[in-house]
Amino acid sequence: MNSVSCRITYCEEDGCWYVEAPGFYDGVLTDGTTLEHAKEMAGEAVRGLVETYLEHDIPFTLPPENDGPDFHSVSLDPWPAFAPWLCGVRRQSGALQGLRR
Repeated sequence: MNSVSCRITYCEEDGCWYVEAPGFYDGVLTDGTTLEHAKEMAGEAVRGLVETYLEHDIPFTLPPENDGPDFHSVSLDPWPAFAPWLCGVRRQSGALQGLRR
């Protein structure tokens, strides 16, 4: 999980960059003051959604890369999602039985 495609558009009227990550069931919407800030916010939003899916054992797939107009590849740091994933694997294997959550 290295990146996800996000539609990032600038709104002159509002003076900010709006971000949408289409393809996620729950949707991802955020914004930023600059393009780089919008990409950072998008990465945080997508990672948070993925971590929630992992924590609650909700099946999901990352949307396919999109190279259409206004789409930008947003980097995802895999490490924040690693802990919930590992807990899920351990929970399914029974390794966490008896431990408080």
